[in-house]
Amino acid sequence: MPAVVLIHGLFGWGEERPLCGLGPTYFPLQHLRRLWQHGPVVAVDVGIASSDHDRACEAFAQLLGLRVDYGEEHAEKCDHVRFGTIYESALLDHWDASNPIHLVGHSFGGNTAVLLFDLIAEDYFGIGTGPDWVRSVTCVCSPLRGCSLPSALGLEMPDEPEAEEVLIHGSSKHVLVAFFQLIWKAQQHWPSVLRPLFNIRMDQWQEHNDTRNAHSSKNALWNSMDNMISEVTPRYRRDILRSRFGNLNKTYLIAVVAGPLEPLAPAVLARTYAPYAGLATAVWLISLLGAWRFRHRAQQTFRQVAAMHWARRMLMMLAAWNVTSSCIAAFTLFAPQLKHHREAWGARLQLALEPLRPFLHGWLVRPLLRLSAHALRRAQVVLPSRTALVHSESGNNFLGDNDGMIDSMSQQGLDAPAIGRITKLTGSSLTSVRSSASSRCVHESALARVSRTGTSNSQDDDEAAPQKLEMGKWRVIHATGADHCLGTWLDPQHTPAMYASVFDLLEGSCIRTCTGSTSDEEEAKSKVVGEEATHKPTT
Repeated sequence: MPAVVLIHGLFGWGEERPLCGLGPTYFPLQHLRRLWQHGPVVAVDVGIASSDHDRACEAFAQLLGLRVDYGEEHAEKCDHVRFGTIYESALLDHWDASNPIHLVGHSFGGNTAVLLFDLIAEDYFGIGTGPDWVRSVTCVCSPLRGCSLPSALGLEMPDEPEAEEVLIHGSSKHVLVAFFQLIWKAQQHWPSVLRPLFNIRMDQWQEHNDTRNAHSSKNALWNSMDNMISEVTPRYRRDILRSRFGNLNKTYLIAVVAGPLEPLAPAVLARTYAPYAGLATAVWLISLLGAWRFRHRAQQTFRQVAAMHWARRMLMMLAAWNVTSSCIAAFTLFAPQLKHHREAWGARLQLALEPLRPFLHGWLVRPLLRLSAHALRRAQVVLPSRTALVHSESGNNFLGDNDGMIDSMSQQGLDAPAIGRITKLTGSSLTSVRSSASSRCVHESALARVSRTGTSNSQDDDEAAPQKLEMGKWRVIHATGADHCLGTWLDPQHTPAMYASVFDLLEGSCIRTCTGSTSDEEEAKSKVVGEEATHKPTT
């Protein structure tokens, strides 16, 4: 069975955990490795805000253990270095046409997966790759047609065909870019301290990362348009639809659509939490007033305690312990010798946080996504006609809906080629999908029988066979009620069912491939036997 390769989205990560290895994984890797037992499941670490081309080159180098090569023409056009990080160990032991992979990208990682397949199909890296190196491409909550997020962040998109997008000075996008550049500059000065906390992984731009560029809205990273936000504008994606990705008819395609998410206006949020904020403010004021009223008594008590010999010794010991413990904590968090131990501690910590996932998602992340959904809906209304989202030819446009980050219309898959049937994961269907994961042994036994006999004629096998994929057509899975966390570790409700459904479809493609190859072998054998019988001399 092929390996599954996961590609993260904006500000994401793969196998390399943030917070010195103590942070949670971006994808639910432990669950996915239990669910997909037919091959390895790996997650690549690519640039958190790089372009699809740069991220695809980085993912390819990590999978094979090579040095990142962005290409001479691309590097010269974008004015950054051509060669990047050297990966001495490969994530995959075997990867070629006989051992293809499944590409799964979340959010902006889906666009990266599509471009990575296109580069592999065209043998961009010059090592003999082709479309048969990739079995399928799955895009989860991906802005395949572009999205309204750049406009919501302050990117001005003019209506003229030849005009370029303009970064508004002082906008939220400009502030985000400036803050990102400063953090990136600090990470280059103190890599051993800041990279373990969160690795930006955009070293191809280090020659242009100076303090003056950090505050300017005309920095090289933005002017080159070789970044993630510039490439998800609707106009850019429209040009991509018309000019590239003709190789997509040579693989299986899945698009997972999340949402719609109910928008939450800031005024509604303020009215909802105003009583709680007022109560907290009142408690804080009462505490401050009480501390001020009893300040003299507190000072007198402190002087009496400080005059005691044992109290002074305890204070000195406490101060010494604070200094010593800080040094021990710094060594434990940043020492390269303890990296594997920190990753083990991070896995245990993530396991301990499992019961808190509904709280983290439902009470912290989802309200923020609802606020973002409100901003995206307003941004989509004001998009100029020439830069509006590319509509689908299937009639399921989800106009105005989004999952908190990406417009639902954009997640359906590219209309070149056409979209296949839509599967909705709602209500009882979610339960049936979860139960399909427990009956996976039925599919495995059917696969074993197919690989032995070449065909499967029993009624049980037909009932247990997974849903079919059609090569070159998008199979759309719509997870109603899910948000942009779908497919990540933060979503405990819809993510397990979604991956179970996707893996069932991928297993179905593998079963048909095994069936087809075995049938071809038996047909060839029977042809050889027939020829031998024809030319065999009579006695």
